[in-house]
This record gives sequence, structure tokens and C-alpha cells, in this order.
Amino acid sequence: MKMSRPRKYSQAAQRPVTIRDIAERCGVGTSTVSRSLLNDPHVNAATRERILAIATEMGYDPSHNEAARRLSLRRHGLALLNHTVALLIPAETYKVKYYSLLFHGVIEELTRYNYTLITMLVPRIWECTHVELPPVFNRSDIDGILWCPGVGNELVYDELQHNPILKRCPTVGMLVKEAPDCSMVYGDEVNGQQMLIRHLLELGHRYFLYFKGHGISYDRRVAIIERILREHELDPKNHLHLLACPRNWLDPRLLYPDINQVTDPEHEDVRFPAVLLQYLADHPQITAIMGLNDVTAIHACFTLRHAGIRIPEEMSIVGFDDTDPILDTQGRNILTTVRLPLEEIGREAVRMLIGRIEAGQTERSDITLPGGLVIRRSTAPPAR
Repeated sequence: MKMSRPRKYSQAAQRPVTIRDIAERCGVGTSTVSRSLLNDPHVNAATRERILAIATEMGYDPSHNEAARRLSLRRHGLALLNHTVALLIPAETYKVKYYSLLFHGVIEELTRYNYTLITMLVPRIWECTHVELPPVFNRSDIDGILWCPGVGNELVYDELQHNPILKRCPTVGMLVKEAPDCSMVYGDEVNGQQMLIRHLLELGHRYFLYFKGHGISYDRRVAIIERILREHELDPKNHLHLLACPRNWLDPRLLYPDINQVTDPEHEDVRFPAVLLQYLADHPQITAIMGLNDVTAIHACFTLRHAGIRIPEEMSIVGFDDTDPILDTQGRNILTTVRLPLEEIGREAVRMLIGRIEAGQTERSDITLPGGLVIRRSTAPPAR
């Protein structure tokens, strides 16, 4: 049987179709073709339709000319929509449920709008003094930026503000501190804290321990606790106790540390459980502990249970966020807490960002989404 000879393709046949090829075929200038491909209304409608039809017939693929097209648009002060959004998220925290819920909301909503997501893991601030942005941030490939709370993200945000390309890029923050020229989507932490303290007061508690935090969010929550205590004619100086806890007690990644591997007896992770128990012994009037988040509540619960203090019979404990559970012997979550709408915050942040990208919205707008009190079995009336 006679073998067929392999078919040869010319170099010209393999070469992508260019704007110049279309211009020669249509008998017009390359600028007319370029403007027609951008649907420029100043080009005669019939001419534009003819050029678009011939470009399709020739198999023109604009992606082969994307870099040149972007450069040309930038020279004319125009922007090319890439349908790409960047998410700044603290390193390793994508493993944490708090962030994974935000991430899930972001992904779902971006998929609905047919956008691509680029994720940048931000190093912790104590690990660096300067953050080098990936090359994709400097090529005008990103249409907008989402960022969420975490030590180090503020450093990156400051870096973005000094970048001439990214400074004009629409930005939306999720659950972060206020920043100029940046829209925000919050969970209503103030109302959540208000629901928690009112719940404990209704149960009959009058003396509270709250773990110290820092930042605007913490200050607001302390202020609401103090205000509600005064409404009940309780002096916050006597009825609200503030106790600083180790940073590890706030970090969900370190929820179950192996204390046996900590050899330094003065290490704060080793010392603090004893500090907490001693503080409670010195202030026996305290009947309820409020965590800054679920993790601090869980650490406190472990500490008290290990010391033989029963939850909630002898001490009520509440958390915040509703992301990490305290499980009973049957695997049920018993932690009373405030549930923040983390997935919806991610979705709303995407909707807000795309509105700024596609509709050219430039004015700052902040949205606060309500949380809800989730009453479980870590709270009960104080022992009499």
C-alpha cells in the first residue's frame, strides 16, 4: 500500500492573523481595523460590520495581540477589561475556616460573573518589612483588588497605594479597618457583641472577663459592652475585667498546640492557663468569659475543664464568629457565639468590586451585613 506523504504547512499558514492582514484584505488602514475591533462608534457602521465579519472569517484571535492592544489602549488613556480580580489573603490562613468561608463566597460570586481570581498570600508583618508584588500586579492584568484582615495585609495595601498602575485600581476590603479610597464590607460586630452581653445579662451574669485585643474592632466592642453595662447600672470598672492573652490563643491555626513540645517553662503558652486560673481565683465574682473569637473561647474552655471547672454550670463561655466549635461527647457544638455572614460578605464584596470595575463607580461605599446570636449550651444562669 502506498504511504501518503506528510502534509507540509507553510510558516505563513501557521502565523496568527494580525490586524495588518485584516487591513490588507479589507483595503483599509490598520487604525480603522483596530477601532472597528474595539467597536468604536466613530467608524462607519457598515465598514465596521464588514471588518468584523472578515476578521471572523480569517480566524482572527485577539488574544495573540493582547499585549500590543493593551499598550495601545494605555497610550490613549483607556483600560482593557481582563475579567481578573486579585485577592490578598494572609499566608496559611486559607486553611482556617474563617477565611475559607470568605473565600468560598468570593469564588462563587466571581464564577457567576465569569471572572478569574488571582490569589496573593501575604507574609506576616513580623516576617518582613517590605512586600514584593508579583509581576502580574504590574502588567495592568488586574481589574480590581479584594483584601481581607490579617497581619501584613495593611503593609501590602500601603504598597499598592504607591504603585502608579494599582493606585487607580478599584479596591474593596472585607472585614478590615478603614482605609482611604477603599470601599468596605463589614459584618456587624458591634450589634453582635451587643447581643452577646445582653444574653449573658438576661441569664443573670453581672461580672465578666473579656480578653484584651487591639484595633478599631476591639475598641468598638469594648465600648458597646461598657455602654450596655451602664444601661443596667453596672460600673464597667468593677464589672468588666480585661485580661491580655497570648497571640497564639487568637490564631485558629494553633488551636491545638502540643504544649509538651514547649520546653521553656516561661513560654506564654505554658504560663497563661495558670495566669487565667489564678485571675479567676482572685476574682471569684466573675461568672462569664467572653472570647474575642471562637478560638479564645475554646482555649479558655480547655483550660477550665482541665482544672475541673464545669462549663456552663460554674462558668459560662461565649465566642465570636461561629467558625470553630466546642464539641461535647456526642460531637455536637455547644459554644454560644455570634455568627458573622462570612460567605455573604465575600459575595457582596465581589458585587461591589465589579460594580466599581464595570460601571466606573468611584465613590466610596461601605456595607454592613448583620450577624446573629447562636445560643447553645456553653451559657447558663450563674451558680447561686
